[in-house]
This record gives sequence, C-alpha cells and structure tokens, in this order.
Amino acid sequence: MRGRRFGHSSLLFRQLFKTVNHSVHVGGQVTINGKKCNLCGRCEKICPVRAIKVDKEKRKWRIFTNCRHCYACVSACPNKAMRIL
Repeated sequence: MRGRRFGHSSLLFRQLFKTVNHSVHVGGQVTINGKKCNLCGRCEKICPVRAIKVDKEKRKWRIFTNCRHCYACVSACPNKAMRIL
C-alpha cells in the first residue's frame, strides 16, 4: 500500500526536481584541466543538456553556453580534471 501511495508522487517529485535543478544557475564556471583529462567522455554522456562535446581524434573538448551549471560533469569525472571556478 505504501509503495502505491507514494509511487506516483515520488515520480512527480523526481521530474520536478530534475526541471528545477537544471534551470537554476548556481554560479561558477566549469573548467577542464587538459593535463588530467583522458578524454573518456563521461562528462559528455552525463550532461543533461548536452553542453559538452569531446572530440577524441582531435584531443579537444568544448563546453557550450547552454551549460546549466548542474555540475554533474564535475562529479562524474574519474580523474578530477573538471572543476568549478
């Protein structure tokens, strides 16, 4: 009974949180340390608004202006190459 009662409302809460979380600009700019980055692409995969593009062939990356500053990329980076300034 408890799962049924809260199942639908918790789904709505997660959707609302996702919307609110990605629409609020916390502040700070995400930067990448090229010496630490191994171009694994986790940041590109985890970004909810696809604001990061990693090009392994050219060994380059780009952070676009549509970044919502959710910092999911910073927490997903295995080498701690990304940080907030």
